Amino acid sequence: MSQDKPLDGSARLLAMACVAGASMMSLELCALRMLAPNFGGGTYVWGALIGVVMAALSAGYFLGGRLADRSTDAKPVYRIMAVAGAMAALLAGLGRPTIMSMAYAGFFWGPILSSTLLFAPTIAALSMVAPAAIRFIVKSTPEVGRVSGSVYAISTVGSIVGTLATAFILLPAIGTKATVLGNAAVLFAAGYLSLPDRENRLLVILFAGGLMLAYTGDAQVDQAYGTAIYSAESEYNIIRVYDTPAQRRLVLNDERLTQTVMLKDSTLTGRYYDLYAVGPLINNGGRVLFIGLAGGTAVKQLLEFNEVYVDAVEIDPKVVEVARDYFGLAERPGLRVFVDDGRQFLRKAGMYDLICQDTYSGGGYLPTHLSSLEFFAEAGDHLSENGILMINVITYGDDTRLGNAVASTLKRVYPSVYTVHRGGNRIVIGFKKKTSEAEILERIGLNRNPLLGNVTLVYETTLEEYTASDGPVFTDDKSNVEEIAYTARMRAK
Repeated sequence: MSQDKPLDGSARLLAMACVAGASMMSLELCALRMLAPNFGGGTYVWGALIGVVMAALSAGYFLGGRLADRSTDAKPVYRIMAVAGAMAALLAGLGRPTIMSMAYAGFFWGPILSSTLLFAPTIAALSMVAPAAIRFIVKSTPEVGRVSGSVYAISTVGSIVGTLATAFILLPAIGTKATVLGNAAVLFAAGYLSLPDRENRLLVILFAGGLMLAYTGDAQVDQAYGTAIYSAESEYNIIRVYDTPAQRRLVLNDERLTQTVMLKDSTLTGRYYDLYAVGPLINNGGRVLFIGLAGGTAVKQLLEFNEVYVDAVEIDPKVVEVARDYFGLAERPGLRVFVDDGRQFLRKAGMYDLICQDTYSGGGYLPTHLSSLEFFAEAGDHLSENGILMINVITYGDDTRLGNAVASTLKRVYPSVYTVHRGGNRIVIGFKKKTSEAEILERIGLNRNPLLGNVTLVYETTLEEYTASDGPVFTDDKSNVEEIAYTARMRAK
């Protein structure tokens, strides 16, 4: 068996530490993207993921030191890297079904168990590299402190590179699964090719098995909505477009929930999107801000049935491209589209008569910073004297907790709050000026467009004033919006 020269061996081990550090952070970001469709991407999921990762790091540091003390050469480090690569390949295929099966474990245990089963073993293996590398580099020099500092410094540099490259380049460019498999290939190649005699063919079998599972176990995209004609990932979303002869759908992240529906023979859809088109009738508004463009169905309806100017805001530039390329959102007079976070845009915006909000991005989770008391107050500052704020809230079965919480929060800012229902959606409406139900119905009754008849009927039959004063209030400091949405969704299944 060939022996490494001290300098060459030390350089190789430092390289292993750098690659391991980069891969750990890259896989952690991929883990969040994989967990988000089922559990969201808020503090609960981040807390579970970080907790599991820290536990895996502790175990790996301990085991890596013990393993190194029992070894006479650096081959265990290379085997660990190869094993980590094989495990990463496996989780690329097992990730989606495992996370979906853990959805019923609850909002607390679901992400913890998913992270533990899928990512903890690989993270633990990678964290074994640094202490083992220190042990073998120290053999060629008495400067233990310098070696330890160098190993952890270069590992941290790798982590920085892995974080930035994954977040800003890999995930948007090639997607989550390809990023995981890329990590797997780099780890396996770095480890296996460093073994002097290319021993342990079992490692090759494990890695090849992981690759096969990744490409066969999750090869078919859910076709429940028709033929998938577009699929991509961006900085924010997993984006899919489905097509049938009658309609087209936009799905973001969670394949079980549709973000946008466009009928091919009608501007109206028979769904909750249509309810926004009546908004300008309620207060005779002419300037509209729509936060959450998505495919643009509701924005097109506002422009089709009203003489209004619309500023539409969408945080994901790739979603804007999809809206234009696949959902017919053409440039037209009266429409301006901005790529920005809704709250950030609002702070620098002008005045509007109507602010519409539909800010779901999959999984049924309303963003906390767009459902807080402070945000609603900021929105009120940008509404005209007779302005109204309309917010879509997804409901599950007869669970009205989320809608009631949003209404309770709005009630702290707006003197009149109403709700209207269509299907599994509830539009919560805040009025900047005290407004009676009779006034609203009288204004809606002025509609002269027969195509909006069915939409105004929904208002006439489901409009209800929210008068409760003891419901939960979401704030920037304290909000359990994700927990409420998750538990409601689980109860409805």
